[in-house]
Amino acid sequence: MIVSITVIPVGTSSPSLSQYIAKLIKMFRDEGYTFKLTDTASIFEISDFEELSSLLSKIYDILYGEGIDRVVTVVTIDERRDKELKLDKKIESVLLHLGEYRKDVS
Repeated sequence: MIVSITVIPVGTSSPSLSQYIAKLIKMFRDEGYTFKLTDTASIFEISDFEELSSLLSKIYDILYGEGIDRVVTVVTIDERRDKELKLDKKIESVLLHLGEYRKDVS
């Protein structure tokens, strides 16, 4: 499944959240998650709901460990049972329909 997660720490001393997000990205890398960082979310390849639950718990542990008292989280799940979903495959499909996708350019 492809999962998009937006995390918003609330009540920080600054409107900038990059220092908190950087700690999460380090954990994603250290734990070996397949993910893509965007301006407003991180998008993951997740195998099942247990893995998603574990990931969310780790996110909260890090943020609460930083002294954050409230976290707003938005999770979007794209799950298919007929085939495995991979990051960038949906983009490739759209580009193919536009006649713009070339494997040698990615």
